[in-house]
Amino acid sequence: MAFNVIGLIYRNFAKIVLPITLIGLVGCIIYISTIEPFPQSAKQNLCEYMKEWDGSKNISRQWWEWACLIEAEWKKGVEVSCTDLRKKGNYYICFDKPLGPKPPCLVYSFGIDNDFSFDDAMAEAGCEVFSFDP
Repeated sequence: MAFNVIGLIYRNFAKIVLPITLIGLVGCIIYISTIEPFPQSAKQNLCEYMKEWDGSKNISRQWWEWACLIEAEWKKGVEVSCTDLRKKGNYYICFDKPLGPKPPCLVYSFGIDNDFSFDDAMAEAGCEVFSFDP
């Protein structure tokens, strides 16, 4: 009797899950078919290509625009002039009066790759340091 009940539950479960899975699969196929692929020439510098490209059919255009904006911000030069620049570990830190680290300060260090030189130097400067290597 218990075997028949379990079999009945599995059959009813399959009647519900299988159509939902098929509908989801068809939806994914339709979504993927609407994405316009980037041409091979865009592989060198996608952000430069995006400036000239209409791409109105490409749903992922907004994501790429944001990625290019973040890249542009990342590549910007230093916007603050610093007279007291000191090397702490493998990074340079500005120690000018309004900018320099002073206790209590907090440092989050990501991607350390077993190089704690910056973390140790900031701890010696009186900062609380948290190191993460995901």
